Amino acid sequence: MSSTTPLIIALVLQQLLLLMAPSAVVGETTMAGCPGNCGGVGIPYPFGIGAGCFRRGFEIICKNDAPFLAGSGNELIPISDLSIDSSEARVTLPIGWQCFNSSDKVDVYRDPNVDFNRDGMYRISHTRNHLVVLGCNTLGYVGSQRRSGVVGSDYDHAEYTGCLCYCNDSSSAVSGDCDGVGCCQVDIPPDISDNMMSFDSYSHKRNLNYSPCDYTFLVEKDNYTFSTADLRMDKNRTMPVRLDWAIRDNLTCSQARKTVAQVGGYACVSDNSNCHDSTNGPGYVCKCNKGYEGNPYIPNDIDECQLPNTCYGRCRNKPGSFECWCPKGHSSADPFKERCTPNFPLPAQIVIGVLGGLFIIALLVFISLLRREKRKTKEFFEKNGGPILEKVNNIKLFKKEDLKPILKNANVIGKGGFGEVYKGHIGDNNQLVAVKKPINVNLAKKDQFANEVIIQSRVIHKNIVKLIGCCLEVDIPILVYEFVSKGSLEDVLHGSNRLPLNLDQRLQIAAESAEGLAYMHSKTSTTILHGDVKPANILLNDDLLPKISDFGISRLLAMDNDHTMSVIGDMSYMDPVYFQTGLLTNKSDVYSFGVVLLELITRKKASHSDKNSLLRNFLDAYTSGKTVTEFVDEEIAAANDHELLVNLAGMVAQCLNLEVDQRPEMTDIAERLHYMAKRARSVVGGLFIAAVFIFIALLRREKRKMKEFFKKNGGPILEKVNNIKLYKKEDLKPILKNANVIGKGGFSEVYKGHIGDSNQLVAVKKPIHVSLEKRDQFANEVIIQSRVIHKNIVKLIGCCLEVDIPILVYEFVSKESAEGLAYMHSKTSTTILHGDVKPANILLNDDLLPKISDFGISRLLAVDHDHTMSIIGDTSYMDPVYCQTGLLTDKSDVYSFGVVLLELITRKKASHSDNNGLRWNFIDAYTSGKTVTELVDEEIATTNDVDILVNLAGMVVQCLNREVDQRPEMTDIAERLHNMAKRVHSN
Repeated sequence: MSSTTPLIIALVLQQLLLLMAPSAVVGETTMAGCPGNCGGVGIPYPFGIGAGCFRRGFEIICKNDAPFLAGSGNELIPISDLSIDSSEARVTLPIGWQCFNSSDKVDVYRDPNVDFNRDGMYRISHTRNHLVVLGCNTLGYVGSQRRSGVVGSDYDHAEYTGCLCYCNDSSSAVSGDCDGVGCCQVDIPPDISDNMMSFDSYSHKRNLNYSPCDYTFLVEKDNYTFSTADLRMDKNRTMPVRLDWAIRDNLTCSQARKTVAQVGGYACVSDNSNCHDSTNGPGYVCKCNKGYEGNPYIPNDIDECQLPNTCYGRCRNKPGSFECWCPKGHSSADPFKERCTPNFPLPAQIVIGVLGGLFIIALLVFISLLRREKRKTKEFFEKNGGPILEKVNNIKLFKKEDLKPILKNANVIGKGGFGEVYKGHIGDNNQLVAVKKPINVNLAKKDQFANEVIIQSRVIHKNIVKLIGCCLEVDIPILVYEFVSKGSLEDVLHGSNRLPLNLDQRLQIAAESAEGLAYMHSKTSTTILHGDVKPANILLNDDLLPKISDFGISRLLAMDNDHTMSVIGDMSYMDPVYFQTGLLTNKSDVYSFGVVLLELITRKKASHSDKNSLLRNFLDAYTSGKTVTEFVDEEIAAANDHELLVNLAGMVAQCLNLEVDQRPEMTDIAERLHYMAKRARSVVGGLFIAAVFIFIALLRREKRKMKEFFKKNGGPILEKVNNIKLYKKEDLKPILKNANVIGKGGFSEVYKGHIGDSNQLVAVKKPIHVSLEKRDQFANEVIIQSRVIHKNIVKLIGCCLEVDIPILVYEFVSKESAEGLAYMHSKTSTTILHGDVKPANILLNDDLLPKISDFGISRLLAVDHDHTMSIIGDTSYMDPVYCQTGLLTDKSDVYSFGVVLLELITRKKASHSDNNGLRWNFIDAYTSGKTVTELVDEEIATTNDVDILVNLAGMVVQCLNREVDQRPEMTDIAERLHNMAKRVHSN
């Protein structure tokens, strides 16, 4: 027996064991107690039949043993398959058709629109379906429309995709070909939520005998082949269509995870599943983690030990994984892949030999794949015209590896129907570029792409995006352009990068854009037509210099090849003549530029709509004789040069003329726009000079006024005082903002802020009005108050005299006192009376240290001038003698302090009232012999030292004595209160 015999026997036994192995246990895919099948179609959750069996929006109707999707209006759409893995549903939809009578009118028709999106969970798959149109001289298209959200508003955004069919005679169409003759087909864009299809048809008289009807339908790719017999198709025919479904609660994965605790919230209900954002419309789908299978919306762990080819030794299942090992006395290089064998030398050698053989096979396969990849790269390079482009000096050919770092999802800056655009740096000089990766391209000849690249590489103009190079080592060539930093004109006008634009800037953008198009039309060796001129295809750099983009390699057309096979472009900007005939000319670009110019002057977005169209509204207004300022953007409507706006509106009307020959040439448009821009700049320049002169005059006037205010407010006197700081108006500007207001009163507003090099925290008081009888009186009073320095009095730091009413700067006290008043009355060189003592004017710092405030510059009165002209203060705290006589004395402050002391011991608010006033009630109770604990706040009524409360109550009564001479001095009050406080501390 040869040495390989034991190995062969082992392999045979292994295969027999595999055949006998039980199938893997797969978890349930349907909610418990719910039907899991209808007509042979599995119904996995989140789908379900009957109440409680499905997630909102995923109801399935089982009728006559056939499953249906529940659409709007009780419409039932047949279902043939539901997939959890691919998140798809396969349905059958009716075709749409219209038939013509001998008068070339639509005689009968079927509307193909089906609203299967009652709850918005489905999107038509843009990767698995395409649109097919059958007939002669007809355009079919599919699209989606979105509203702005305002009730009754028209659609503000529409996207259409379609194709045009034509026939010269009955023999034109060929079975199996769907290239525009009798049949055309086109890919559809993503995020289409409804089966919304329409026709645009032209004359059918000459082909009624062989093509009396037009047909349009969506169909699964590779599931329909055109036959000429289909020009008379069965009108009841249906087509299979793939739908993408997702959990569409307008949430991304990261947002949805936050709703896990809500009923009907996050759908990925187990730790053994993960979330993926939908690739077709909003929402997300759930997938099982590695090591799990089944339904991620009802996850189940699998027993890997029951699966074939999982473990060739002993196996133990674990949640989400499994263990595999060889029994004692056995070994294996990898028990997950190879059987365990006894530890004998010969089998070990066989294993090593087999592994070595497998390694060699893998190496050979790798080398083969490498060679195949290299061969494919070479084929792509040659097919895309590489040998021709290698000889061109001004085009750079990039290798696939050069672009790999850029072609990542994180670098995507734009997506469209033709491809994706990425931003990145490339080359030794780290140049910033935009890399366009097309999704598909139509190359009629091997060298056509190369010729078109050569033509575009020679288009070097400041207003055209430059093609730097391309990569030919892929099936569809990748293009590398210069990067334009500011984004598109559409973004600047209507989008997230919206900028204010004056008339001069708009004219400059229009003139430079027109110059770029004029260069393409007439200054290149081969006339280049754009075919899709719109704001999204006009890019702006940081200086708002426009650059024409996206005329595309596929749009480089020679003059003698100007009839395209299909109409491509944005319907909102498309020349209707081009749309009807398929004939693209330079005047088609002129029409589209007219729409762009209209958007520039109105700042309104053009949209393809029968109602409320920007173009129609403009032309109606223009032809009806409305003034130009009624329909242009208000930002430029006030421009001084009204004639410029009239000329611009006239140019728009010329460009939009339906008579092609009446439209101007792009060279003429560019020249006229440059002239208008030059004229606008001259007007702006004159206005600027006038504005400069006015500004200088105002500056001088302001400076003169500040000097007058400074002098009037006693500036020359206060400049000589050392302990008062004079601030400039500019120093206080950052503080005097509404956000910094911390207090308002009848006389002033108080602001909080930091000032000076030391960043000192201050309170800035801005009086509303002040009475200054003499020029130097304010200065004298400031000097007096600046010398009042006491721990219980708010310090005046300085003032600003450069305004009509001086602004005062005080130290800031963080929270809202008899010793301070005593100091003002007797310890200053000039007696200072407060005149408005109340709790609101006693501020407290963080340590509850009180500081007297708001005695004000206007209250600094000398003893021999103590009769004021008017009574100012809060009547709830005011001395009645001062009220009656207008005579303010130091005993007036004593009375007011008595009211404050009364509030302190009762914690009740004093109010100005003839009846039931706090003062009168207290005096009546005190004189009637009530105990002091009945009068004071209960928080202090329980104090051990009742004598102190009695003395405090007596002091209040003394202060409130109507006989002025019987009231104590503030120095006496302060001394007695200090003694009481000392006594409380000792207790």
